[in-house]
Amino acid sequence: ATDNLTLSFAAGILDTEYDSGDCTVAPSGFPAQIGSCVVSSGGPVDVGGNAFPYAPEKSYNLGLDWDVLQLDSGSVNLNLDAAYKGDFHYDNFGDYSRGVLTNVITGDFTEGGGDYWLFNGRLSYEAESYSLGLWVKNITDEEYYPFGIAIENLFANGYRMIGPPRTYGAEVKFM
Repeated sequence: ATDNLTLSFAAGILDTEYDSGDCTVAPSGFPAQIGSCVVSSGGPVDVGGNAFPYAPEKSYNLGLDWDVLQLDSGSVNLNLDAAYKGDFHYDNFGDYSRGVLTNVITGDFTEGGGDYWLFNGRLSYEAESYSLGLWVKNITDEEYYPFGIAIENLFANGYRMIGPPRTYGAEVKFM
């Protein structure tokens, strides 16, 4: 935007979908998926029409890099970024609301993840031979689940891993 201010923006738009197919005979051996036919502990499931795992339709990234103050001895810089990840499912079964899947896994895992914003920031002083910085990640302390795995054969449920909470710190670098 100016000599001292850089703005950035990126957007991701996905339209992923498994093709529909014949799922009358369960795949055997490895892999446990042939085309759109996937084996679950409840039997074969046609995942045709479902979106790919971890593939939100929309994602956005915004960034700001600002040289706030130029001094004879160095500069003060502010870096802010924001990232949005839309709804997604953890596996190719989708929402578990049809066929044999209603008996396979229950709980929050079946709702998938996504639809969250994460905000990060960094304020630094940079001199010729060193830099000092203060940073914060996940500024709003958003609770989000970026990863999940079905453990249906063990516990009839799925496991979701929570993302890191707000973290902050200071750093010193010598160059």
